[in-house]
Amino acid sequence: AYVNKLYQFSKDFVFGTSGYHWISTAFRAFLEQRLEGVIEPNDLAIFNLMVDFRKYLEETDHSNNSEKSTEQWFIFVIENKLFYVLDTSICEINDYVAIGSGGELATGAMAMGATPYEAVEIACKLNKDCGGEIKNINIKSKNVL
Repeated sequence: AYVNKLYQFSKDFVFGTSGYHWISTAFRAFLEQRLEGVIEPNDLAIFNLMVDFRKYLEETDHSNNSEKSTEQWFIFVIENKLFYVLDTSICEINDYVAIGSGGELATGAMAMGATPYEAVEIACKLNKDCGGEIKNINIKSKNVL
């Protein structure tokens, strides 16, 4: 079954995740408790957010989930800036990025001129672990979903 892993938390903060669904659910719960829809669009603010999220996982016993790995990929769109996040490694992206099972395939397709939507279609055709509904985000718009 397809699981939605793309969320608009506020008008200026959208995030997508790839990895375990329980982590994306825990991250949403963490944000509801921690934020009032505001996060600064810089790597230090995101780093601090992710450190706090790790503490939240430990404190709420989410880290004892049957899936022991907590590795999770995120894409954050904050005030029209795009960030790739893996745990506490943060990188601002100036062109394009894709995450998940077909992330490298989709990123390669975009490097060769495919639109993001076409790139995900290509990744889904080439990787058996990809699939489901394709959602497209335009970060140049204030209404990003």
